Amino acid sequence: RVSIARALGARECCTLVPGGQKEIFSSRSWGNKLYIYRGHKGFIRMALEYRARLVPALSMGEWELMDNIHLPIIQKPARKLLGFPAPFVPMGRFFLPIPKAPPHGVTVVLGKPIDCIPSTADGSVTREDVELFTKRYFDALASIFERHKARCGYPHMELVMLDKGERIPDE
Repeated sequence: RVSIARALGARECCTLVPGGQKEIFSSRSWGNKLYIYRGHKGFIRMALEYRARLVPALSMGEWELMDNIHLPIIQKPARKLLGFPAPFVPMGRFFLPIPKAPPHGVTVVLGKPIDCIPSTADGSVTREDVELFTKRYFDALASIFERHKARCGYPHMELVMLDKGERIPDE
């Protein structure tokens, strides 16, 4: 956060890829659903604090580069006990941690920049501002996904947005 704050304070451009365990352990190369967790809001708050622009971006096909070993009978209890699903074994080409070549490649698609300006007269960031811009950002992600999925080779993929507390359906 300190490095990002420094860059934003100097009006420099920085790239942040929000995501975490929910995304890593839910989207699979062999599935037809891409899961994105909407609970990531710290980057939205920082964008509002520094009046930065958010550019929605998706890497179409990225989910086909690597998989994680899928052992839900072991990983579910480990997640409850340890806070993360163990074992975590990334697998790619030849079941090694070497990325696979997705059949359609990886295409980065960008949405229109979102100007993040707080609604208050003094410029302070409110919870309502964070919620509003979170909705705008993730709605924009959904829009670019739907607009580009067929052209990128994934016409049957479905984008599933998860909110805080929501479980992945097949967990």
